[in-house]
Parts: sequence; C-alpha cells; structure tokens
Amino acid sequence: MTKEQRIASLIQNGITPEDLEKEWHDGYNAGWAKASPGVTKTCYAAFAMALHELHGFGKNRLAHVLNRADNLIIEYLTTEEIIDAVYKNAGLRMNWNDGIETVQVVDDAKPWRRKK
Repeated sequence: MTKEQRIASLIQNGITPEDLEKEWHDGYNAGWAKASPGVTKTCYAAFAMALHELHGFGKNRLAHVLNRADNLIIEYLTTEEIIDAVYKNAGLRMNWNDGIETVQVVDDAKPWRRKK
C-alpha cells in the first residue's frame, strides 16, 4: 500500500493527517515529560561524581557548580545557544551525533572568558 493509499484509508475512517500529527506531538511531549526529569537527575549526579573524582570537588563547590548550571539553563534560550557558547568560550565542540568523540577540544576557539 502506498503512502497516498494509507492516507486515503485513514481519512475514510475519519482520521486526518492533522490528527496523526497532533497525536505524534502529544506522544512525543508526554514521553519527553516522563523521561526528562530522570535524564536530568542522572546527568547532574554524573557531573557531580566526575568533578568529585577528577578534581576533588567537595559538597560546597559541587552545590555551587550545579546551582550555576541551573542558572545557565534558564539564561540560554536554546540548546544550540549554550553549546555554541561552550565552543566560543571554552574551546569545546559538543556533538551528540558523534558516538565516539562527543566532546572535542578545538584549538581555534577563543580561550575561556570567565563571567564575573
């Protein structure tokens, strides 16, 4: 059955392409709402452990970093904006489509500029 035939069959049964698109978006949003808090908690905990293990951060420094991360999430409007800021300010390229080297050090980026 072709795509056009499937669409015609759905319409014949009272289901429009707009209905399907709405249901897809509703399902996507519901899945995101359910998965996002767990992923966020896991990432925060992993960063805290990494900073503790690699750099000896204690509870006060960890709380300071994680609270700053919360503020940055609010300050930057999009994921692309904050990833671009990390590239421009810290010289790290972040690419989650690369399964081997998600984070790469980039030599041509500007050095980190610390915000006061």
